[in-house]
Amino acid sequence: MVRVRAMTLALLFAAALVWQEPLAKLTQGPLRGASDSTSMDFWARASLPGEYTLDLCTHDELSDVFPTPQVSTATAENDLTLHWRIEGLKAGKDYLGIRIRHSGTEVWVDHAAVFRTSAGDSSPKASLIFGSCCEEKTRPLQPIWNAIQLCAPDAVVLLGDTPYIESTDLEVQRKSYREFFEFEALRSTLYRTACYFTWDDHDYAWNDQFGLVKGRENSRRAFLEYHASQQLGVGDEGIFQSFRRGPVEVFLLDTRWFADIEESLLAPGKRSLLGAKQIAWLQQGLAASTAEFKLLACGMVWNDAVRPNKKDCFGNWLDERDALLRWIGEKKISGVVLVGGDIHRSRVILHPFKALAGYDVPELISSPLAQSVIEAAKVDAPGLLFDVGAAASFLLVAASRENSGAQLRAHIVDGAGKELFARTFSLAELSPAPGK
Repeated sequence: MVRVRAMTLALLFAAALVWQEPLAKLTQGPLRGASDSTSMDFWARASLPGEYTLDLCTHDELSDVFPTPQVSTATAENDLTLHWRIEGLKAGKDYLGIRIRHSGTEVWVDHAAVFRTSAGDSSPKASLIFGSCCEEKTRPLQPIWNAIQLCAPDAVVLLGDTPYIESTDLEVQRKSYREFFEFEALRSTLYRTACYFTWDDHDYAWNDQFGLVKGRENSRRAFLEYHASQQLGVGDEGIFQSFRRGPVEVFLLDTRWFADIEESLLAPGKRSLLGAKQIAWLQQGLAASTAEFKLLACGMVWNDAVRPNKKDCFGNWLDERDALLRWIGEKKISGVVLVGGDIHRSRVILHPFKALAGYDVPELISSPLAQSVIEAAKVDAPGLLFDVGAAASFLLVAASRENSGAQLRAHIVDGAGKELFARTFSLAELSPAPGK
């Protein structure tokens, strides 16, 4: 009898171990998203559904939580993704430490992390990193992320093909994002730095695709689930957004969702790449911007000097592009710089656009972060200042305002941190001539 009782107790104990509630954890993240002088967005994905509380702290002992802890709910409907926005922060301040809890139990705690708000529009300087095209599966060693961290940028902007998904199936989209954000070299960079994203062809659908692709609503849904930005696009369309860092305002465009769906608002009777809603938003933002430099950034390149038969570049919508530049010239908007990716080459072009914009307009192309080089994309272009085929490179933009005037310096940097090219553009250079 004693032996039977002991065996019964052992079985009950074993059953209790088997049936005990599993412990929650983060399977991806946390990562930082959009940020300004008073708020920060964070993202993560959990292993279990439920409410998760994020505390941002002002002391490394996590004793001073600020402000009110934020709660996000992981559900099967949102693929267990979590989004938090911390508001009421102070400009240019370091917040030391982060804690994430589930049912009172810590699932993430970091006493050493430093999260800094932006210093505000009046800040005299800003540094931004731009890059595109990152393949983590075939290129598991990527020292480029260490080089990016050493630049200590105010923000990182990924211009698409990050990751390569090649599908509009919702579960394929989600799985690709999970695998991408598990990549440790990238995760450690995107953890502490404010990050912004748009998509290009391979994460919108597949190669060279745009517009009314079957299943594109799944691509947008997964994009919203897996990125920490609260306001993207308009209504249930697109993913465009803007943000400001001191002398620079970035208009991060969506060059996939609206393409070839309607007639151009800017060039009546012609095809539209950006769509009327995005163009109206962009025009309003540019007209209201007080930043010295306005960066129009997207996944595509803004020119037609591309490999043969490539259909996804502004070169195939030149009527709309030129109409936008003409409008910029009519409104005398200075400091416009074009930024693109996609083509697996890094390039700098000073476009001869004085007849349109009132000044020659730079285009800065950054591609790839980690991918193959496309030699067929080495095509001459009017105003081409620099071209390199490097399997790992990024663009560093450093802007400043000084007594002598505002200037923007563009650096092309390779994966080892070596500067390949640099050029300074003054605001005076990127302004219409007086009286014109």
